[in-house]
Amino acid sequence: MMQSPKTSYDFAMFLNKSNWKLISADSYQSGNEPRLAFDGNSGTFWHTAWGSNEPRCPHTLVVDMTKTYLVTAFTYQSRQDGNQNGMVKAYEISLSTDNKTWQVVASGEFKNTTAEQVATLKTPTAGRYLKLVAKSEINGNAWTSAAEIGIKATSDVTAVGTTLNHQKQGNKDVYDLQGRKATQVIDNAVVNTHKGVFISGGTKIIR
Repeated sequence: MMQSPKTSYDFAMFLNKSNWKLISADSYQSGNEPRLAFDGNSGTFWHTAWGSNEPRCPHTLVVDMTKTYLVTAFTYQSRQDGNQNGMVKAYEISLSTDNKTWQVVASGEFKNTTAEQVATLKTPTAGRYLKLVAKSEINGNAWTSAAEIGIKATSDVTAVGTTLNHQKQGNKDVYDLQGRKATQVIDNAVVNTHKGVFISGGTKIIR
């Protein structure tokens, strides 16, 4: 006699950073290599070179996440050893799907804290390659350091291309999770669907 209430909740994806690969870093100190910024261990950290002729900000770190995610936020945690050296202040975050064309998705300033900080994107953006540009250090010094960087994402959009490659037998209809016809797969391309989860030919498509 009454309509059932509707509600929804987006659960954060589990991201396996052990598959992430370093593309480049403009500087590092021996013992504090760039890969330590995404090794899943907050007790280790990346630190740019220090001493004579130390390079100044901005410093850049580029990572291949090996999958294309629909990214909603970037996370940064400074070193946890009680030393502020290299703590990022002004930052810029960019994403790319091909490591060629980049889109700036977040910028601002981090606070002076050792807690994890989150830079939320205004619009969820697809990206496989992640670039952190540390534009300044919390105390105006030359260095950059990071115990852990990461992302928050709602879906793995790599699955779209994989699914479509398996649909070369012909055009197929696409349905939403309520069983309603959404659109068609024509010539291996999803036509006129919004972002979401769909079913085509018994296979889940995340778009």
